[in-house]
Amino acid sequence: MTRVLVVGCWDESAGLPRTESLVQALVDLEHEVEECFVNAPLTAGDPASRRRTGWAMRLGAMRRARARVRAAVKAALSRGPLDMVLVPYPGALTVSWVRSVFEGPVVLDLFRATEGEWMDRIGGGAAGVSAPRALVRIDRAACRAADLVLVDTAAQADHLARITGVSRTRFGVVPICDPDGPIASPVPEHDPAASLRLLLFGKGLPSHGLATWIEAVRRSPSTRLEMIGGDDVTRRLVKAALGSRVEVVAGFLPMNQLRERIEAAQVVGGVVDPSPSVARTVPYRIVHALAHGRPVLTARTEALRDVLTPGVDCIAMPMADAGQTALVLERLAREPNQLDAIGRAARATYEARFSPSIVRDRFDALLGNRLGFRAPQRLPMRTEARVLVPTS
Repeated sequence: MTRVLVVGCWDESAGLPRTESLVQALVDLEHEVEECFVNAPLTAGDPASRRRTGWAMRLGAMRRARARVRAAVKAALSRGPLDMVLVPYPGALTVSWVRSVFEGPVVLDLFRATEGEWMDRIGGGAAGVSAPRALVRIDRAACRAADLVLVDTAAQADHLARITGVSRTRFGVVPICDPDGPIASPVPEHDPAASLRLLLFGKGLPSHGLATWIEAVRRSPSTRLEMIGGDDVTRRLVKAALGSRVEVVAGFLPMNQLRERIEAAQVVGGVVDPSPSVARTVPYRIVHALAHGRPVLTARTEALRDVLTPGVDCIAMPMADAGQTALVLERLAREPNQLDAIGRAARATYEARFSPSIVRDRFDALLGNRLGFRAPQRLPMRTEARVLVPTS
C-alpha cells in the first residue's frame, strides 16, 4: 500500500490551483492521498496578516503551527507507514518541521523562492537591492530538508540552485496547469467600431509591469481594459489614469466568474516589465488564457521563451516599452483577423505543455527517477483532515 501525506498551509486562492493540480496528479497515479491542511496564515507568506500583527504574535503563531504540523505527521504515522510526504507551496518553513519527525521521502513544492517574493513586495529587483541573507537561508534550509524540490520552470530551478548552493539535481520541474481547463471557445469577434477588449488579472500585478500596461492603454484609444485584482492603491491609480476606458473589479473573483471574464476577452495581458522573480516563472493568468484559447500579449521573459512562440500561440511585444505595446494594441484593433488563429494555437500549447496529463506525467517521472517511487496499480483514495491553528 502506497500512502502519501499532503501537509501544510497551502494557497487555495481562486486562480492559483497549484496544490490542487499536484494532488490530483497523485490521485490519478493511484496513490492513496491524505490531505492535512494546517490553517496557519502567518506561515503562508500573507503580507497583510504580517502588517496587522507584531513580532511576538507572529512568533507565537509560527510555534503553534510548527507544533500542529509535527502532530499531524505523527498522527498520520500512528495510523500506518507513510511512503512520502508532500509539502505544498508555501512550505519553506513547514518542510523543516516535517523533516524533524519524518525520515522518509519528502517532496517540497517551493514554486517561488522566499527571497523572490520579498523582492517583489518591495520592488527591489529592478533597483538592484539584494534580499536579506536570512531569507536566502530559509530557502537553503528548505531545499536541504527535502529530497525533491518542485518548481515550475527550469529558470527557477537554476536560480534556486545558484542562490542556495543545493545541487541542481535536487530540483525538478513540474509546470503549472489549469486542472479544470474548459472546452476552448472561439475568440469573440471584434467590431472595428468598438474597443478591443484587453483583460488583465492577478494578485501581483505591479511586479508584472502594471505601470507599462497603464501607459500603453492610455496611448491606445482603440483599447478598453478590464483589470481584476490588485490592492486599493493600485485600483485607484488605474482608474485615475484611464477613466472610462477601464473597468476595475475590486478584489479577486471566484474561479467561475473569472472564467466568464476570460471568455469575454479578446486579448489577455501577460507580462511587460516583470520583476526578476516573475520573469523566471510562467504567470497563472497566461496558463488560464491558454486553456481558454485566448491570445496572450506578452514580452518574452526568461521562462516564456521556452514555452511560447510569438506570432503562433502568443503576440510578442518589447520589454517595458509602453509606446510599442500601444502600437501593437492599435494594430490588433484594426486587424483582428489573426486573433482566432492565435487563440486556437494557444489552446494547443496548453494541451502540450500545461494540461493535467502533462503535470501527472512529469510528476510521475520525477518521483520514479529521483526517488524510485512508483505508483501502485489499484484504485486511488483521497482523504482530507483540516487542522485549525489560531492566528492570535
